[in-house]
Amino acid sequence: MELNFSPIPSTEWMKFQTITQKYFDELKKDNESFTHIIDVKTVVHGKGTDDGVDILLTLSFDDTIFQHQFKWVVQCKCYDGTVAPKDINDINIPTLVHSHQAQGYLLVCKNGVTSGITKLFKALNEKCKMKYQYTIWTGEDFLFRIQSLNKSDAYLKRYFSDYYNFTKAQEAKYVNKKEELKPEKS
Repeated sequence: MELNFSPIPSTEWMKFQTITQKYFDELKKDNESFTHIIDVKTVVHGKGTDDGVDILLTLSFDDTIFQHQFKWVVQCKCYDGTVAPKDINDINIPTLVHSHQAQGYLLVCKNGVTSGITKLFKALNEKCKMKYQYTIWTGEDFLFRIQSLNKSDAYLKRYFSDYYNFTKAQEAKYVNKKEELKPEKS
């Protein structure tokens, strides 16, 4: 069994948005993988017409010389198909980032994006006079990040219970098999 978003229909976009928000909240707890992150703040905006802002994410981190903050405007797209430029074309992304005093824009998708979105984000990164960052996480990218979290059992159990139960059953089988194969002490 693999971890995936397919059980979440596009009509349940708030659930996908919550999974995204909680992922960022989990980063602070995962102090083994993300030792440089000292604080994570998420503010949810996406209820109704959100003008392209579902989550405002502020990451505080320490590079051992100075403590920094980086603010992201996060937009979640829980589409069953791919996200295309027409799905975000009513937003001027650089103006949106600027208006929230952020440094970047992250598009998190349940599935993939069209080549048009990829080209748009490439152009934004190359031509943005303010040097903002523009990033896309496809569903596959996001799932990889979720699986990379340490200490994420509670997160997986809550949002991906079938996957969590399956992996725990597999782990138990492995432990039992390992015990069976141990040589007996004489």
